[in-house]
Amino acid sequence: MKTVDKTTITIKTDRKIKNAFADLCDDIGISMTAVLNAMMKQAVRKQEIKLSALDLNGFTPAEAAELKRRVHDVEAGRAKMYSLIEKN
Repeated sequence: MKTVDKTTITIKTDRKIKNAFADLCDDIGISMTAVLNAMMKQAVRKQEIKLSALDLNGFTPAEAAELKRRVHDVEAGRAKMYSLIEKN
């Protein structure tokens, strides 16, 4: 049987993020160590690290900025309103 040479990684992170991640792992029933090891193995195997820049609403930063600009335009009265109901 092959013995795996193990090492330890120490990282600093926000306590709230660490606790939320620990809760998620507990809910799933897997240790944080197992999740992080799986993520590292996948990154090495695929030679890529996938991170999402989407916000909580699923928008990219550019989309969120455009939406925010449009909301400000509406609030400032710089937008035209159209009715979707046709009148005879």
